[in-house]
Amino acid sequence: MSITTVRLADLKNAALRERYARPELLIAGIVGLHVLFWTLMPLLVHRNAPLDVIEGAVWGREWQLGYPKGPPLVPWMFGALDPLEDELRLAAVYFISQLCVAVTFFGVWRLGCRILSRVEALIAVMLMEGIYYFIFPTPELNEIVVQMPISALLGWSFHRAITDDGRRRDWIVVGVLAAVGMWTRYSTAVLLLSQAAFLILPDTRRHLRKSGPYLALGTFAALWSPHVLWMVQSNFQPVGYVYSRATPLGAPIDYVLAPFRFTTAQLIAVAPALLLTLVLRLSRRGGAAATDANKNRRVNDKLYIGFLALGSFIIAEALSLSLGLGLRSMWGGPLWCFLGLFLVLIARPVPSFDRLHSFAAVWCVAALPLVAYAITHGIGPEIKANEKRSSFPGDALADALTASWRNANEGKPLRFVVGETWLAGNVAFYSSDRPSTYVR
Repeated sequence: MSITTVRLADLKNAALRERYARPELLIAGIVGLHVLFWTLMPLLVHRNAPLDVIEGAVWGREWQLGYPKGPPLVPWMFGALDPLEDELRLAAVYFISQLCVAVTFFGVWRLGCRILSRVEALIAVMLMEGIYYFIFPTPELNEIVVQMPISALLGWSFHRAITDDGRRRDWIVVGVLAAVGMWTRYSTAVLLLSQAAFLILPDTRRHLRKSGPYLALGTFAALWSPHVLWMVQSNFQPVGYVYSRATPLGAPIDYVLAPFRFTTAQLIAVAPALLLTLVLRLSRRGGAAATDANKNRRVNDKLYIGFLALGSFIIAEALSLSLGLGLRSMWGGPLWCFLGLFLVLIARPVPSFDRLHSFAAVWCVAALPLVAYAITHGIGPEIKANEKRSSFPGDALADALTASWRNANEGKPLRFVVGETWLAGNVAFYSSDRPSTYVR
């Protein structure tokens, strides 16, 4: 081998080291492309707004402290976007939805950097692209999508509170995020219970002798109390909604089949991430694992990630059985915000990118859901003549009904529309008169 060849190889290795010394640049690129593509895709293939967007916009127009389906934060977000024109409003909805995913990745990345190496934290985020809930359903902005970034930030902030000398500001942030999560979706309580369970372990219960946890609890109670008051005044309407949506468990066999179905659905949803983890394990062959990074990991950190990644799932299943209600598969979305970190702790990948080529190659398959989404919502309805909600002519319906009302009422604007959620909601969403909706 010539001296020139050796020097070129050295230069190449130096360039690679310089490039991969900043994994935050890679994560910024990955998350940026995710936001770009998954914002543009529904704009290109959807003719109509999704159901949850329609419903959220209908409720948000009324600015209430609560709604029959649950807390008001997501409807308020739609209410803030209501003055925008239809196309711009939908673009904003799709962008905000992907921004939620980006913040979820950011929260996981920041927590990962506190526990793992930066390379491993990056890989943990990359694994999340293999979880169904963070890709395919995200264009439909709803409570599940908005809960995910709050959960990720809560996991990061709670770790800061219990490791950085218990600073009061960190505990206040935990209380604020907990309240925002409950204003978004009640299932945030599952994560809070998991963190509370971790806090009473022998190695962490010392924090209970300090003011931090009680400061967080007081902050949470003060911020969430207005909605609690609304719940009492409304006779706990959202609780009735949950019971109406969940599957009642009657016969003894239901208590076996319901958890089995939910668990199976969750395994299918995270299966690509598990496959990528297997590739990570195989990449260790012939090389040392990331022992240097693991030496610096505290046992409590590993346990904490385990509580976040699996504790919420276990608690959700336990609550389901104790209440006699079967869980719907989509409710599992926010449970897996920390699965990537947990899988990295299991896989213990090699410490550099040089031995991760196979993982990177397989990970590129993460683009396939984008193609599948385009086919499902763009080409599929045309080929199979199977109309989806995304191809419903809601704008035409709203224009026709609004024009008919004005013609029959001397040009007066349409103020109210009554009907079932989908039809009446489409009229309310697309009508230039922005009517209020009464759902039958």
